[in-house]
Amino acid sequence: MEDRFPDIDEARHWYGVALDGIRHLKRVTSDAHPLYISDDTADQLFGMTEVQWRNFAERKADEHETFASLALMAACEGGIRRDCLWRADSRGRPMFSARFRALLLKPGHVSLSCILDAWQSSLGREHFLIRYLQQLRGLYSDRNALAHGRTLLSRPDFSLIYSRVFTIRNKWHQAVEDFRGF
Repeated sequence: MEDRFPDIDEARHWYGVALDGIRHLKRVTSDAHPLYISDDTADQLFGMTEVQWRNFAERKADEHETFASLALMAACEGGIRRDCLWRADSRGRPMFSARFRALLLKPGHVSLSCILDAWQSSLGREHFLIRYLQQLRGLYSDRNALAHGRTLLSRPDFSLIYSRVFTIRNKWHQAVEDFRGF
């Protein structure tokens, strides 16, 4: 059986389903069936005024936007890393396999930046995909700052990040037919 990992489309689906849950939490909590929510959530909501509820729901939506954006970028990075491993290990000689094999033979952890560097040097400086890989680097710079507590983003915009990553993925597939990433 083949291992399954979430891709960016599955991250987007999860984002929507979980956001629906946050939006509909009030209806469920005001219903006579508190069994549909966890005890932890029921304890948090017990006795809230309407204003407190709105503030709570807004905080949860902000948290969700942050966590979903991090999950989206993790799904993207995982796909890029799995593609790199496939290129390095594949006997079918995918495009640029020798470069990725050499990259993975280096001792220690291979950073995402090194993988993107390998792509850029494989494609050449004038290739149209380079601009998109630079955009991806920028997204990861923002993601790393957020994930490692170096910045407070007021609220990452999941839909904007997804749109950019979706475009980058499509351009990558146009440029490299055998790309297996995110």
